Amino acid sequence: MCSAASGLSASDLSRVPTEKTAQGDTRLVTLTAHGEFSLHGHKVNKDAVLELHFHYPAGAAPDSKPDSLDVTSKIPLHVALADHDVRPGGPIGRLVQDRTEIRAKVAPTADVALDLHATLTSAR
Repeated sequence: MCSAASGLSASDLSRVPTEKTAQGDTRLVTLTAHGEFSLHGHKVNKDAVLELHFHYPAGAAPDSKPDSLDVTSKIPLHVALADHDVRPGGPIGRLVQDRTEIRAKVAPTADVALDLHATLTSAR
């Protein structure tokens, strides 16, 4: 859950330069989102550096509303698995937990990349 943002590259989308693409026009905004990352019921404060790609029909007026939005991470979130109680499960997992030579081969962190797409519709 994002509770704050900083480093916003633009606060007014109508002033963001438009990039022409085969699918229409795109405006790019970058920011750092600050909030809680929740996994397995465990929450940890994280910062995520994000790119927001606002998509418009070709030739849309600067003050028009976007058709869709893509949110992607510029750099992956580094998630410490122990912070979220992530460990091998089942009978094999119990065996692995007891074997330090096997446990040493399991990564202590996971990199999480965000790639979200939202289609915006008008209110009814």
